[in-house]
Amino acid sequence: AMVRGLDALFGRSAEPRPPPRAPSPHEAQAAVYTSAPADSAASAVSASTSTAPLPRIDAAEAQYWEYPEAGTGSEFRSYQHVMTREALAANTLVSLPTGFGKTFVAAAVMRNFLRWFPDGLVVFMAPTRPLVHQQRDACAKADLPADGEAALLTGDLPPSERRALWSTGHGSEGW
Repeated sequence: AMVRGLDALFGRSAEPRPPPRAPSPHEAQAAVYTSAPADSAASAVSASTSTAPLPRIDAAEAQYWEYPEAGTGSEFRSYQHVMTREALAANTLVSLPTGFGKTFVAAAVMRNFLRWFPDGLVVFMAPTRPLVHQQRDACAKADLPADGEAALLTGDLPPSERRALWSTGHGSEGW
């Protein structure tokens, strides 16, 4: 996996980010929308109104982020790398045409959050079952999650079974 230090990701300055460079023709249709730069995770957490306990952070894993290597079955696309980095630093909306790798970016982000917060839970929602299955395939290419650590929760499952899977964070059926 490609590894980047978090200092390079988040930077040390609270100054506004410079305008992005002009995209190449290959990247022209890609767009990343982020919230204000994440200056301090602590300020974001203190502003939270949630009473739920925060998941434990793995301090060693949280020192860097990983990007799946080209051996995952996808070619390296620099705009996906940039979008993954941005999504790890701030709330991000990725807008790309069909087939440009939104699913791969989501899997790469999920992979890092699961590494950083090993007791946490990542929820990926999609409007259709085929898109959920597509995300499952992208996650497998990004080496996550291990069998039995994920579950598909759809309207096909009885409510009691969905509740049981949700309460454990995973299911015996896996993906």
